[in-house]
Amino acid sequence: MKKISLFLIIFLITVTAFACNTIDSCLPLAKQGNAKAQYKLASLYNMSQQKKEAYYWYQKSAEQGVMHAQYDLALCYVRGLGVAKNYKKAVYWLQKAATQGFSHAQYDLGIAYEKGYGGLRQDYRKAYYWYEKAAKQDIAKAQYNLASLYYHGRSGLKNYQQAFYWYKKAADQGYAVAINDIGVMYYQGRGVQRDYKQAFAWFYRAAKQGNSLAQKNVAVSYLHGRGVEKNIRKALYWYQQSARSGNPSAQYDLAKIYYEGVIASRDYTKALYWYRKAARRGYAKAQYTLAIIYLMQRKSPNRMEAFAWLMLAAERGNKNAIKQWKNMTQHLDQQTILQTRQLAKQLCCVK
Repeated sequence: MKKISLFLIIFLITVTAFACNTIDSCLPLAKQGNAKAQYKLASLYNMSQQKKEAYYWYQKSAEQGVMHAQYDLALCYVRGLGVAKNYKKAVYWLQKAATQGFSHAQYDLGIAYEKGYGGLRQDYRKAYYWYEKAAKQDIAKAQYNLASLYYHGRSGLKNYQQAFYWYKKAADQGYAVAINDIGVMYYQGRGVQRDYKQAFAWFYRAAKQGNSLAQKNVAVSYLHGRGVEKNIRKALYWYQQSARSGNPSAQYDLAKIYYEGVIASRDYTKALYWYRKAARRGYAKAQYTLAIIYLMQRKSPNRMEAFAWLMLAAERGNKNAIKQWKNMTQHLDQQTILQTRQLAKQLCCVK
């Protein structure tokens, strides 16, 4: 009887610890040091926008080794929720959670090593390591990032077969960017035999999900008849879709189509509209083209804007713009150059 009663008491305590689902019911258990109750309480405070209290209890739980709390505590430091932003501390807690096998922490730690965030030295090999840990737990973004590292050969580890393998893993989960990149690999014949029909099928699948890069790739496929029957009308449609989705490369191409009147009726108003859209997104070719268009209109009120776009294109490495801006500055006074820079800040750039 005593054994049954003891078992019952332990059972009730355990159930109580897991059953707290309000701040009032979790607080006493959290104060007693129950790590899971502390994490639950922190989550409840977080949902009720009480960020300082959430941070306090995330920290209490994290210090007792609860990996979800460690991860959420790292997010508090990244976002400044209830505490001042501190990327070094964020990385510290990401490492704690990642080491315990928490997939999202492993993915974020991979990003930190790839970009050199939080006081970490950029280390592609460690990025590979942590991305792979998360990728094997089916984190699609980790699979995609791992594939990209293999594709671009970071730290000398270029491997198109591995890139294709991990892009495919992410694509199989419906990750649109990866679906598009599978199409790119078929189109290029990297890591897989070149197959334009397969490339188009993957492009189209991603395009239907709204991926702007894939939408442009579908447009290019229709324009050149690669993997699909050539169709100018459909090419123009998908260029428009990609441009409207915010792809500056497609915006530039669409502007050029309207400006030159090759596969659509010439329309300078639409051309300038799309050139400006691409230019405002920092697309150097569009910035340079706009500058030239405005400079050709010698008596145009847009002359100062032409200077600004030329300056911006030069700063983004456009070789023609660099050469022309260098020559032009020799004939402009310092006041004009200053005004140009001020205008350039207003014009660009939209993220």
